Amino acid sequence: MTGTYAVEALPRLDDDLIACLSALIERVTDHDGMRPISEHVWLHLKRGGDAGGLHLVARRPDGG
Repeated sequence: MTGTYAVEALPRLDDDLIACLSALIERVTDHDGMRPISEHVWLHLKRGGDAGGLHLVARRPDGG
């Protein structure tokens, strides 16, 4: 993956971003045969993250 990415620091993940992360994690899991993050981390992410946490999100210019 090369190119320019916009990086955001988000205190909470919104529903759209959680859906994108879920789809990405599912694709990686299907490809590799194992989940790329722990269940503990996923439980926190799918609820928008931890209070007081900060999530770095890199996005392509096309929104991907």
